[in-house]
Amino acid sequence: MKRLIPLLFAVFMFVYASAQIAPDDYTVNVDDKYNFTIITASGGFSFIEIVNRNGNIVIYKQLQSFKNDIFKSSSSQPLSNEDNLLPLSVVPVEGLTLKEMKEKIMEIYSKSVEIKEIEIELNASRDRVMMDYNDRVLFKKYEINTKIYDYIITTNNGKNFAEDSIYVRRGDSIILLSIYDNVLPNDYIYISQDFVYITGEVKSPGPVPYNPYDGVDQYISKSGGLTHYGSAVGIKLMSREGITKSKSSVIKPGDKIHVPANYIAYIRDFNVVLQIIANVILSLLVNGFITF
Repeated sequence: MKRLIPLLFAVFMFVYASAQIAPDDYTVNVDDKYNFTIITASGGFSFIEIVNRNGNIVIYKQLQSFKNDIFKSSSSQPLSNEDNLLPLSVVPVEGLTLKEMKEKIMEIYSKSVEIKEIEIELNASRDRVMMDYNDRVLFKKYEINTKIYDYIITTNNGKNFAEDSIYVRRGDSIILLSIYDNVLPNDYIYISQDFVYITGEVKSPGPVPYNPYDGVDQYISKSGGLTHYGSAVGIKLMSREGITKSKSSVIKPGDKIHVPANYIAYIRDFNVVLQIIANVILSLLVNGFITF
């Protein structure tokens, strides 16, 4: 059931999101395909453009948006959206962010038409990999023979995830992959985060993002290391189900690491406190502050 819920959510995400909502800092690339919606004071129109090899797109204008009679159609038949558009300008966009491209296009349109809004959606991108972290979608350039794991650690501050939580939309299919599988161009990777839980005598107890390459010592280190009273002896590793495992076992998502207290440290500290009290009493006796 735990595996079914994220899968159903991933299916929902992939099937119903045909256009990709790219962040404003997404960099425009050659062969990217965009849906443009131009909203004017009198209505609006839309068109689709692909960034050509020179890094340019063509933007369009509506015939009825311009007063010059030369642009008016003599046909009595209603015009389709495509028939009703004329090229307005060639715009160099490669290397711009989506926000910069929108501002540039807005500036060109504003010279001829009263523009209220421009909406831009990424329809398709060639040789890109999309990383969906639930709260954000990141776009990375495709690199041949690169594993999913490599994309994760470069897009999520080095944090990693469980092998069984990677769903990938590849073409029309949604498949379950390992983080050790290679990505392909235009893979859409949906990731659910998993944790290992650290308790006991560590400086920052709590969940730590799962990383298949980390062992017990690495997880303890990521939790700030042992406290003054933490003991490296007797550390317990337990599975998600609460079954005790060997410290050298392979750590899985949901495992728990418990660091016990070092009682010798408590005894040592107690002895130090007793010694300090004894020294204070002796000093008071020697100086005559205490008499019998």
